[in-house]
Amino acid sequence: MKQKLTKTDLAAAVALACDLPKELASRAVDTAINSIAHALSQGEDVRLTGFGTFSTRTRPQRSARNPQTGQPIVVPESRLVRFVPGSVLREAVKQ
Repeated sequence: MKQKLTKTDLAAAVALACDLPKELASRAVDTAINSIAHALSQGEDVRLTGFGTFSTRTRPQRSARNPQTGQPIVVPESRLVRFVPGSVLREAVKQ
């Protein structure tokens, strides 16, 4: 089974790498995540050099069918988060 890196694990890694208390590292990770979310909610792109780019795009309104009844429905427009990995991340995953 694949292991998962949780936010707590990430904060512990930051604390260890930067010689910080875990509470401070946890706040730093939370602040970074909240800053990314806020920028995306404002329509901004977030570019982390080497890691990747987060952006939003709009999925237009479209027609679909209710699978239970077969009735046509309209799926409203929605905003999605898109992530494009950077070259450093792509190379790290290949290895």
